[in-house]
Amino acid sequence: MIAPVIDVTLPPPVIALIEAGRQRLASSQPATIARNPLSPLSNVAIDDMTDYTLRHGMLAWTPVPLGDGVLRQHMTRALEGVRLLQVLTAALADAHIEAVALKGPAFSKWLYGDACARRFSDLDLLVAESQRDAARVVLQQLGFSARVPQRAGDVIYAGIGAWPMDRPGSHTVDLHWRVSGSRYPQVVSVRDVLEHAAEVSLGACAIRVPCAEHTAALTLAHAAKHVWYALELPFSIAAMARRPDIDWIAVRRLTMQAGSVRGAAAGLLLASELFHVDVPTPFRRDVELPQVKELCRCAYRTLALPPRTFPDRRLERRMHRLAFDRLADRVRYDVRRLLEPTQAEVTWVSLPPSLSVLYWPLRLVRLGVLAVQGVNPFTPSTPG
Repeated sequence: MIAPVIDVTLPPPVIALIEAGRQRLASSQPATIARNPLSPLSNVAIDDMTDYTLRHGMLAWTPVPLGDGVLRQHMTRALEGVRLLQVLTAALADAHIEAVALKGPAFSKWLYGDACARRFSDLDLLVAESQRDAARVVLQQLGFSARVPQRAGDVIYAGIGAWPMDRPGSHTVDLHWRVSGSRYPQVVSVRDVLEHAAEVSLGACAIRVPCAEHTAALTLAHAAKHVWYALELPFSIAAMARRPDIDWIAVRRLTMQAGSVRGAAAGLLLASELFHVDVPTPFRRDVELPQVKELCRCAYRTLALPPRTFPDRRLERRMHRLAFDRLADRVRYDVRRLLEPTQAEVTWVSLPPSLSVLYWPLRLVRLGVLAVQGVNPFTPSTPG
């Protein structure tokens, strides 16, 4: 086992969740929403345990009973998401639109054997850019609407590569035509994801998902993007490391081509240290890189944060840059992070549709106004 790089004391509820995760990984049983045997730390206050379990997305692996009907609420919400995903994929298929489900209940079923094990706040669907407008029409016919006016949305969501679409009382649907935002490495092309997609069964429905290697590469990139803030991110990597159906040589090839080996290796090292799994052989030299060790040290800081506290944007930026192998990608990240317009600009000033392109310079104006007011525009409490 690799010597850990921990230099941060994790809160007792987090330690309890880690131990519960280790017990689950050591079991051959699929994940279920059930109470695990009490851990040695079960004397942690129920309210604290509930808050930390929600904050880390570990509801399926809680070591103690939770309060306030949390599991019931989670199951209700998750089952609603499963049903919605079935409806969405069927509607897109009827419209001859090829779509793949990312993350969410389909990923949970593939990885944990239970579509409701993993908490998700929205549903992510990936389509080819040539079909995104047609897919948006299908969603609109199902009652979903764009979060901001279309012309403005075309500008501010271009860099993200996804349109968030809302419907009252329903999960948000993120309609993707890129696998990640333009400031992050693209570990696999949309064309390849669609061409090599696999299927998982949700009830009577077959849902298209990325193949095992694409799922692994995308999961590693997603965890790095979110700076391993929630324990379920390295836990999901640990669960993947134990699967026999992933070609890790192919996964490393994808991350190397994308310039994201550091971030992938850091996720695997965290999974190894926290949940006692082996780092896949192709990545064993990578986890010795000093940048990878530093990423893990930073990740322990994010994992130690209490509920409703988010990483400082300076730490987030540092971790994102450390996760990129290439200088050019680090420069691109900083430029886009500064210049790309966000929904905050639309909230600040509503421009006529014909002037939507001016949200680019308007972003710099807004950031300048905040700076004059003595407000750091990149703190977690400030959008953008």
